Amino acid sequence: MTRPVWRSSVNSNHLAWLRWLSAVACLCIVLTSRAQSSEPRVVVVSNGHEELARKLRAQAASQGLAPTDANGGAALDDDQLAVQHAAVATLRVASPARVRVFVRGSAEHAAYAVELELQAGEADTFPLRVIEHLRARLVELRLMVPVDSGSMDAPAPPPPADAERSPALPRLAAQPAPTPVASPATPVASPAIPEDARAAKQPKALRPALWLAAGPASTLGSGGVGPLPQIALGLRVEPSSSWSVSASALLPIEENEINAGAGSADVSASLFLLDVERRLTLGRGWHLEFGPGAGIAALAMAGETQTPRVAHAESALLGIYYLHTGLGWTAASWLRFSTSLRGGVTAPRSVLRFDGQEVATWGRSFGTLSLTAELGWQLSSARGEP
Repeated sequence: MTRPVWRSSVNSNHLAWLRWLSAVACLCIVLTSRAQSSEPRVVVVSNGHEELARKLRAQAASQGLAPTDANGGAALDDDQLAVQHAAVATLRVASPARVRVFVRGSAEHAAYAVELELQAGEADTFPLRVIEHLRARLVELRLMVPVDSGSMDAPAPPPPADAERSPALPRLAAQPAPTPVASPATPVASPAIPEDARAAKQPKALRPALWLAAGPASTLGSGGVGPLPQIALGLRVEPSSSWSVSASALLPIEENEINAGAGSADVSASLFLLDVERRLTLGRGWHLEFGPGAGIAALAMAGETQTPRVAHAESALLGIYYLHTGLGWTAASWLRFSTSLRGGVTAPRSVLRFDGQEVATWGRSFGTLSLTAELGWQLSSARGEP
């Protein structure tokens, strides 16, 4: 009996594939932990109005946000500026009495923008109202978790110096009292949506969306065939921000060659998959996905040999059943990137034989790894920006 000789070591292929999976898994863990632990970043554009910008930054930092300067970003629009600084929102100071608030859109919600103006009698509380408006919006869109009252221990700013003379009350005051009322300067544990926010048209988080995906992939089945390079193509429908259904095809771009004393064979695999996904939002554009899936694996094997032996081309269809998980990042409302890992079993197992002798198998266990870019379209319009 002639022992099969492999062109490349099966053990080396397995180890290389496992190293690749380990590196991607470690990267996903690091990125996930960073996304969960980081404060939402907000870009402040002063446009020359430094005093108001400074107060906005101070109020943002005291209420659990991470402000950053972008004095050179006046030429960029709000979405470009937020993407450039990996921020969830921008505050653009148009004048000492007007600030534009912008929140980036994503697959879960539309972009939001509103201009807030200084009201009579709130000279020193205007920055606080702007930050509370932004923070309420981020909490509502689940881009920021509410902060417990005990965790916000920043000292309250002093009341306005001209409070005795101000005939109008601060807009955010809790009671209709003159100046000594501390509510405008007291940190709010879980702020209610300001009056002007209620009046603005709100984008809805639940909006059907359609996504097309493409990228490199690889499949490895137990039994000695080795990793198979593929290209992943997919179509995803998202009826809500938490659930989606996707259909994918992993198509071969190269064959694996198996050599034995009796001949050789080229092996390739095409996988057709249907996934159900549950999504958890991690913040700052990151999300985690997991769920079950099933599909069909189509194996193609073409043999080569020398006379008097006869080579054959064979194909086999296998049922595949698996669990999958993935990590994704939304770069814009229409673009995101995802990595997905699947692992499961096949039924039945496919066997490759030369002269009646078993040379290699594919299954019962298998795994896939894919890295894709996705382009999205909204299937229905949300209630938009004011």
